[in-house]
Amino acid sequence: MITGWKHRSKLFSRFNRGIQFDKAGFESAKSEAVANFVAKHLPGKIVLDAFTGIGGSVIGFARAGKKIVSIEIVAKRSEMAQHNAAIYGVAKRINFVIGDTMKLWNKFDFDSAYFDPPWGGVGYEKRGPFKFTSFKPNVLPTIKTLIAHGKNVAITLPLNFDLNELKRVPKDPRVYFMERVPKDHRLYFNDQYGEPYCIHCIWLAKERA
Repeated sequence: MITGWKHRSKLFSRFNRGIQFDKAGFESAKSEAVANFVAKHLPGKIVLDAFTGIGGSVIGFARAGKKIVSIEIVAKRSEMAQHNAAIYGVAKRINFVIGDTMKLWNKFDFDSAYFDPPWGGVGYEKRGPFKFTSFKPNVLPTIKTLIAHGKNVAITLPLNFDLNELKRVPKDPRVYFMERVPKDHRLYFNDQYGEPYCIHCIWLAKERA
C-alpha cells in the first residue's frame, strides 16, 4: 500500500493522464502547490534539481519558465520524471541526468540549486531531531561550496529538523533563513498524521543586489 494515495491529485493535478511513479518516488514527491511555490521564489534562470525523483519539483520549475538540470540516481525514476514532464508539456526545458548529484553537480552551469535530500521514508519523524548528517547523502558540504561560489540555494527540510544546524552554514551577507511554506501550500503525500503537514523551505542564499 502506498501512503497518501488518496492525495495523488495534490501531487500531480494531471495524475490521471498517465503519471508514472514507484512507491518511493510517490511517497517522497512534493505536492504541486509546494513545487510551484518554490519555483516562483527561487531566483535564477537555470536551476539544478539535485534529487529529482519522479519529477514534481522540476515540473514546477519548468512551468515557471526556468531551465533545469535534473539529476536522479535511479535511472528508472529519471525516466518516470521525463515522462511526467512530457505530460505537462515542459520536458524540453529539462536536461535529465542519471547519476550521483554529489559527483556530478559541478559539471553543469546553473544559477540556483534546489535540494530535497532523502528523509529516510515514511516514519522519519520517529528518529528524533534531524541533522544534516541524517540525510543520505549529507548535502551540507556541497551547500557550503555553492554559497562560497555565489550560487542561490534552497532546501526543503522536515519539520523535525534541528534548526541549530543552520548555524553551520557559512556566514555571508546574502544568507537569510526560514521562510515557511504557507499553510495553504502543504505536503499532501503522507497522511500518516491524520492531517496534512507542511515543511520548511529554507532560502540559504539569494541574488546579489
